[in-house]
Amino acid sequence: MTKEISRIELFCDDTSVGRIQRMLTQIKGVYDVKAVPVVNAAVKTNGHVKAISGGNMAQQFIAHMAKTKTTVVTPGYIKAWLEKQGRSPGSYNYVLKLAVQAGILKQDGGGTTKSSYTVHMPKALPAPRKVKNHA
Repeated sequence: MTKEISRIELFCDDTSVGRIQRMLTQIKGVYDVKAVPVVNAAVKTNGHVKAISGGNMAQQFIAHMAKTKTTVVTPGYIKAWLEKQGRSPGSYNYVLKLAVQAGILKQDGGGTTKSSYTVHMPKALPAPRKVKNHA
């Protein structure tokens, strides 16, 4: 007879991650404990975690560029940002493609390899879509 396995999801402060991981790994029957950074979220006063804004990775990257006043972007810059967000750096091309399509990034230089992009931020970013709270 096979055991059924459940998945438990929880959110905690970064300062508690190590302690919680140690406690969970000491429990018999707990497997594969992982910590993944959470971006684009905040804890509300009622204790529920809520998305700060809607949007896909590209929209979040555009908001990041606006906040940090970034003027030039390379694929390496996007990869580093994705890794910092706990995402796969292999998704950089998707983020880059969407930012170019949105007119936020324009290719620099010529030749066959165009590896840098100038940021052309609009005066006002489009409002992010609302996220339904399922809590």
